[in-house]
Amino acid sequence: MTKRLSLVAILIISLVATLGAVQLADDELTKETPAKLGVKLGFNLTNFQNYEFGFTSSGVVSSAAPLPSVDLTPVAEVSQNGMTTLSVSPVSLYAYWNVTGRDNISLNLQLRSGLVNPTADGNEKRVIPLTVRWYSNGQDHVLTATGESPVGGTGNDSLIMKRNLSSEPLHEEGVVQLTVSASDTAGETGSFSLNEIALSGAYRTTMTIIVRTTN
Repeated sequence: MTKRLSLVAILIISLVATLGAVQLADDELTKETPAKLGVKLGFNLTNFQNYEFGFTSSGVVSSAAPLPSVDLTPVAEVSQNGMTTLSVSPVSLYAYWNVTGRDNISLNLQLRSGLVNPTADGNEKRVIPLTVRWYSNGQDHVLTATGESPVGGTGNDSLIMKRNLSSEPLHEEGVVQLTVSASDTAGETGSFSLNEIALSGAYRTTMTIIVRTTN
């Protein structure tokens, strides 16, 4: 999901014309009196800001296209004893930002819930654990959702990036790689027996980037 808080100012230099009519008599022209025309020049940075962020499949900001959804694809595997399981490998995507402005902001990750299938019943799993792992600010971050309640946000280990204009430039862009696993362990392949997974409907959840203004 990409959200623009404001647009880059299209025109930075403002030209405000103050052109008055100049009338010179013939005798004044003979004295080579110069005619004066004035124009005020301004350099206004009040609206010079743009905040763009979201999820993408590209590791390069210049080619980043917003990514609306990601599919975790199960693969059927048959063991030696004839048991069939579904294996779900982790997938990778990126959180990105392209920021120009004077605000100190942080980007934080929030999971709405684990992967939920509202059609599941009986012994079928209604919720599949979901784990997201990333590395930023010199630390490993792991966010896990095992139920239907939201996780992440203030007080949780969900920071993606934080900028401080006292040390960062006016313009900043970057990406952080996210590894998404259908498991309660970061980077692990999820494995489920056929008799515990609902084979109808779909397991879904939402991952959100939250933008906060910081001091």
